[in-house]
Amino acid sequence: MKRAWSWALLAAAGAALGVGASLLQDRTTVVRASPLFSLREGSRLLADGRLEAGRVVKSGRLAAEVSKRASRALSAIPNELRPSLVVVDVEPRYGATVPPVAQLAYLRTSGSLVVGSAGEAASQAVWLHELAHVRLAGARPKGAIAQRLVDAIEEGIADYFAAALGGDAVVGSGGAQRDLRQPPPASASEWASLALEGVGTHRMGWRLAARLYERDAQGGSLLRDAVACLDGDSGLGAAPETPAGVVDAFLQACPEAGRARLAGILSEWLPLELMTPEIPT
Repeated sequence: MKRAWSWALLAAAGAALGVGASLLQDRTTVVRASPLFSLREGSRLLADGRLEAGRVVKSGRLAAEVSKRASRALSAIPNELRPSLVVVDVEPRYGATVPPVAQLAYLRTSGSLVVGSAGEAASQAVWLHELAHVRLAGARPKGAIAQRLVDAIEEGIADYFAAALGGDAVVGSGGAQRDLRQPPPASASEWASLALEGVGTHRMGWRLAARLYERDAQGGSLLRDAVACLDGDSGLGAAPETPAGVVDAFLQACPEAGRARLAGILSEWLPLELMTPEIPT
């Protein structure tokens, strides 16, 4: 009989791992057929993750540069895959314990994209990745570990989005670049780290993106199906607190026509133990 992992087992395995916390998740906001774009200055990012919105700004050198880069990225996204609204907070102020954003980061609590002091250096691939997060704004599980597993899936889809629409297998920028043709190896300890608060999920998502990119580097129906799994209301918000339950709820949120193909890709990405329904004891 194969061993099934529960969240409790993940927590026990992950307790020995040390993982840094991450307050922000990448993301942006935009209009589907004709992008609606809003820039704010003077916002303040608080220690609890909330953002006090600043004033809307319509001119200035940095505003013009941010608008130009966002528009360029949006033009690469087909209408049916664009998010609805882009709200960008330019160089916000930070609470005493809040790490500053360098280039670009999506703040889930405010639904806005935060542009840091080095925001002008954000590449097309980074913008596409963040815009993908904006679009992937559907239902999420309530449990912490379940959320992290879905976050890893979301990171993978966002990387695939950026690579397929940007025409380049290398996404990210600088030391955070990820080549979808050369994903890192998996390890049991990395999957166990899902039990830890603040664990980063980009590396897990990188491997999923590589699986998706290998199947169809151009995106096409695979990209549309993957985006649709996370961009709306679904039963994912009520997913049970088991890995297999989360995966099943995710797949049920996917278009029926693409469900089997995505299930196969997930089965290649996830350890068998996380795909196996738990056996009551």
